[in-house]
Amino acid sequence: MIFTWTGAVLAVLLLVGSLIGFGIVPFPFFTSFARGEKVAQAGDVPCPIGDGQAMEPQKVEVAVLNGTSKAGLANDVGDSLADLGFKIASRGNAAQGDFDGGVRVTSGPVGVNGAYTVAAAFPDAEIVLDSRLEADVTVTLGSGYDVMTKPEDFRKQLDHGLKPRNGCLTVSLN
Repeated sequence: MIFTWTGAVLAVLLLVGSLIGFGIVPFPFFTSFARGEKVAQAGDVPCPIGDGQAMEPQKVEVAVLNGTSKAGLANDVGDSLADLGFKIASRGNAAQGDFDGGVRVTSGPVGVNGAYTVAAAFPDAEIVLDSRLEADVTVTLGSGYDVMTKPEDFRKQLDHGLKPRNGCLTVSLN
């Protein structure tokens, strides 16, 4: 009789544990801990940090890379970004060769709001998180790059704050 009851209890516990483990039945305790919040990793689209205020362009250091075969593109775009007030750290060719996208703005966790500020200068720029520890930003221009945002439209976007991108993930600064 004892073995029958023990076996029945273990079978029920196994069934309940399996249902919870596969997510069919929610775990009744520590639900926020059990779910966990997904945090942005290198390669993900980060969300703006804090209150979503744009940075002043003169406080953002930008490297501009040409990922196309069009000569002088990084210099031209670098000049245009400098006209908007950004500090241009360097201009050159992308090390990985041709980039088929439009514009990719890359930064580490500390530079996410700077990346969003720079991305406002380009229609449909993608923002990608990498593992750098500095606050600088890299702009890679691809074959899909066409034009920059007009300066007056750029300023209006900054006045309205940073808009999170679809599917963005929270950035951890720890």
